[in-house]
Amino acid sequence: MEPTIAAIFRRQHGVASRGQLLEAGWSETQVRYRVRNGELVRMHSGIYRVSTAAESWSGRVVAATLSTKGAASHLTAARLHGLDEAWRSSGVDVTVSHGRWRELEGVVIHQSTQVDARLDLAQHGAIPVTGLERTILDIGAIMGVDRLGAVVDAAVRQKQTTLALLWDVWVRHARRGRNGCGVLREALEARSVDHTIPLSEWSRMVARLLTGAALAEPRLEFRVHDPAGRFVAQVDLAYPAARLAIELDSLSFHLNAESFVRDRRRFRALALAGWQVLPFSWDDYKQRPHELVAQIRSVLDGNSGSSPPLNHINFG
Repeated sequence: MEPTIAAIFRRQHGVASRGQLLEAGWSETQVRYRVRNGELVRMHSGIYRVSTAAESWSGRVVAATLSTKGAASHLTAARLHGLDEAWRSSGVDVTVSHGRWRELEGVVIHQSTQVDARLDLAQHGAIPVTGLERTILDIGAIMGVDRLGAVVDAAVRQKQTTLALLWDVWVRHARRGRNGCGVLREALEARSVDHTIPLSEWSRMVARLLTGAALAEPRLEFRVHDPAGRFVAQVDLAYPAARLAIELDSLSFHLNAESFVRDRRRFRALALAGWQVLPFSWDDYKQRPHELVAQIRSVLDGNSGSSPPLNHINFG
């Protein structure tokens, strides 16, 4: 067997697609001949296992993802990520974009309208797989709160993820009826109080939420200066061109008497420098992310409706 084609089979647990074999140099006639003589074993339409490779779970997962152009997900992804406490499934789960579904023998196909290739997908060797945080969300649909909580505890303890990243995936995917969201939310709320999410990480979570909604990426920890170049304040996130400051009110850092007074002084200084300030709480981010995005978009679009100018709002 040619070295290029042998390398494909080695990399993909003994499995390859017809398209890969043709691209690597074989002709249709050569592929058919090797199927007839038993050198290639058909797994799905256009997907083959080389007969010298033993049949394996990993090979079946590769075959399913090649056939569907989807990603390993749910308990299959949990096994690939090595999540503790997750059932060690011998089945194969694959998630595909909504509308691309077709039956595949021995494979459970999940359709999704919420697959973000940039944020939700990863690679496990030759296997495309849902990212770890998305996988934990998905298996919440088949696990109770206690069992999923054990998965979360193990993943955080082993530094595979953080509560902040899990909240991030929940916020991006939460909607009424979305499988797994309610269970993951309960598991996270049992483990999260405000001070467990560092303010810097929360700022990055909000930035990801905004860019995920097709807004420009905000500047983090931005230092505002007045027209004379004098320092005014440092804000959590900012859109300098729009003179918009986004402040995150954390229980740990802002809700005490000293911080309350200091923050109001900063807000006044920003307003006098011509900046608008939008303050948001953790509850705003967690419970009303779409409203948070809409309000920021409204200011950036210069369409704040009938509300008073933000630099005239009484924050005290």
